[in-house]
Parts: sequence; C-alpha cells; structure tokens
Amino acid sequence: MPNDSRITVAGKITYAWNPFQDNPGNRVTAEPAHTDQNNAGIIVPRNGPLFSRNFTIRLKDSGRVLSFAAGDYSFLHPFGAFVLRYNRLVWGAIQVKGVSGPTDFIIEYDTIGGDFVLSDLAYAEAVANTLTSPRTIDWNEIVNLPLVWPPDPHDHPASDTMNYGDMIVWLNSYLNAILDNPDITWTQQFEGHLKADLQHAHKANLSMLGVKNLGDWAMAKKEDITGNSSELLVNVAILKEAIRGFNRGDWQ
Repeated sequence: MPNDSRITVAGKITYAWNPFQDNPGNRVTAEPAHTDQNNAGIIVPRNGPLFSRNFTIRLKDSGRVLSFAAGDYSFLHPFGAFVLRYNRLVWGAIQVKGVSGPTDFIIEYDTIGGDFVLSDLAYAEAVANTLTSPRTIDWNEIVNLPLVWPPDPHDHPASDTMNYGDMIVWLNSYLNAILDNPDITWTQQFEGHLKADLQHAHKANLSMLGVKNLGDWAMAKKEDITGNSSELLVNVAILKEAIRGFNRGDWQ
C-alpha cells in the first residue's frame, strides 16, 4: 500500500492515500448510484474501496435516508488485508435490502484513495505489487512511541462492526416475539417451548418436513428375520443373529 510498500503504478492519483480516514479531501459527495432486483440491490461505489464509518445513502427521488441500524442496507466484500493492517473496516460494495425495481440513490462516503482508485488496469497492477512487495518501514523507525498503551473507553458506531446491524434487527424480532403476549413471562414461554412437541414448538407438521412415515416402529425380533417387513427397527443383536442365520442357511 502507498508509503509502506514498493508500489509503482503509472497513472494520476485521483484521491490521496487515506488509510486512517482523516483526509477531508477523500470525502466523496453526491455520487449517483443505481441498482435493481436483477443486481440483488448491490451497489459498487465508483471510488471505492470505502470506509463504512460516515457512509450515507438516500433515495434520489424522495431524499429519504436509509438506515444501517434498521437493516435497510449492509456492506459487502470486506478488504481483508486492509482491515487487518489498519484496524478500520473498509468494503467494496453495498447491498440495499428490499429493492423490487430499478432504483436511483445518492451515496456519500470516504474512500481510501491512493492507487486503489484508478483505472481497472492500474488497479490490478497496484494489487499485484501490494501482494508481492515487502514493507519498507521498520518498527524501529517509528519515533515518540508511548511507554504504555492504556485502554481508552470509547464508543463505536454500528457501521464500524461487521453484520452488527443485521444482528440488531434479529434481536428486535426476538424481543417482539417475546413481548407479543405480555401476560406470559419469557421464562414461561421458553420452558413451554422446550416441553412442546415438534409440531407445537415450531408450528410444523411432518409433511412440511418432508417426512412421510415417522411412526414409532417396533423393534424386530428373531422370528421377524425370515420376514420382509419394512417397518421394523433392527438393533445390533438382531443383526448379528440374522448374519448367523444366513450362514446356517436358515433364510435366503
């Protein structure tokens, strides 16, 4: 990556290298985006990869801002090598949920810039060089390091976590299910669920599970060995006896 790998890429740098999301010049504003159901609601920003923090997306027609916390959209294709090196979440695409037809959006975000925002050819060359070039900065070259690294309590927005928004949506659905009947405590509901049979616990029947015959079949006995029943269970003892009987010629 720029400044810490030997990368030489021909081409004009559109945005400066911004690994810590602290360069105001790398803010992309009012970028038009389009997607539809055929693309599964996926949007690939023109100047990505992008930071999930401070990302915004709104409908072009109405101006309504979509909410990550409410599950309106999620991020796709994490930039793994970047995330591991700089401890900041960077992604390659966004997926808008519930897109049923052609839809236009306006997105705003911070790009990591550098050699990653170039033409397709220059981008491919930059990635190849990054994977094959060693770092050129040694830890000993960093000055003014603190003597200790005390923890600093701080908050993280939901966009700084992976799939956190989806988890909140799921948890809210569980809470709503629990609170549907305020006269019954959660403990009572949970205990009732554990005690209920399959059909009542999961509102399912055998046909929904694709099971045609799940009766309580009887255990086979020695006298059943010479028969042809398809509705008996065979344990190890009966299996051994069947083998012995076959060897003795008792049945064919």
